[in-house]
Amino acid sequence: MAKRIDFPGSTISDQNRAILSEVIDGLLYPPAIYNRSLFPDLHECLTHHFLTEIRSRPARWKLFKDVGKRSAIAKLATEVLAPQRLLERHPEMIVLIHRRCIERFVAYKHHYAGERTDIVQEIIARLLERTMHKIRERFDFRHGPAPSLTSYLLVCVRNLYMDLLREAKSRDMRGTESLDSGMRCVVERGATPFETLAMEEESEKLDAILALYDRSRKKVELSLKIKFRLRITEMEALRCFPGLAAEELAVLTRDFTQTTDQQVFSIIVPVFNRHEEKTNASDSLRKWIHIKAEEIVAHLNRLHAAEVYSMDHLATLMAWHSRTFSTAIEKRGQP
Repeated sequence: MAKRIDFPGSTISDQNRAILSEVIDGLLYPPAIYNRSLFPDLHECLTHHFLTEIRSRPARWKLFKDVGKRSAIAKLATEVLAPQRLLERHPEMIVLIHRRCIERFVAYKHHYAGERTDIVQEIIARLLERTMHKIRERFDFRHGPAPSLTSYLLVCVRNLYMDLLREAKSRDMRGTESLDSGMRCVVERGATPFETLAMEEESEKLDAILALYDRSRKKVELSLKIKFRLRITEMEALRCFPGLAAEELAVLTRDFTQTTDQQVFSIIVPVFNRHEEKTNASDSLRKWIHIKAEEIVAHLNRLHAAEVYSMDHLATLMAWHSRTFSTAIEKRGQP
């Protein structure tokens, strides 16, 4: 339940309070978009700001105090509290609303808990001093709803965080990124905005590493998905082997989740051999892709300058990366 906000000498009907609450929760900042676990004090901040703003304008204050004028209250709330209005007139409120998101982003990315508070404070200071006016000038609400503003802001937060890490090297600040122990859950339950930023960054690293394999990249990607029992689409299979027969396509796109490694590679090796004109044993293919997976894990750990990746982490990242990549190529309609 939202905290009750009162001002000395003011009387506001419970009905009008309820209407304001409905407008905030149902129209301007719905929980489906502004998840209350990420924005726990959103309602309190907005209500306090709204009452402060209209209290200074007698005509608006009188209008709000008139009982039961739902449309008038909704119009007032939209004029004062809509994300676009806040960004234009009170950008500090946008930062305040997102403070918990910023804190959780830093907690997710920064390994040393003792440094997080200082980092959050510095990020907020730089947002207010250097960044919010740029967001106000560049962000166009016509190109996306309010969640796009959250994503835009968190990209700025990530950039400021990386700036701080670069600056800290000369001051021996021990900042380093670490993977959350629950990384696997991000793919299974869906990601929050700050987790999405982190996963996108890791996915970009993986994409750069996969590019090193050049001509064998498609085979490496397909084999990794088979190794980690990830769904393979017909389009992905045909990208690797354009001449697949229907029965071969059915083999590569089948569900291998309940199949052992030995069985999996025994089933798929004839398809690989026919299209590569080879006579490899199934165990040779299995060992080859395991070596490639170990190489990729090593590359990822070098990019982190720490042993943060395991084979399980790579499986999770592959699930995220392939889902994003598959969606992109399907939209383009490219085989």
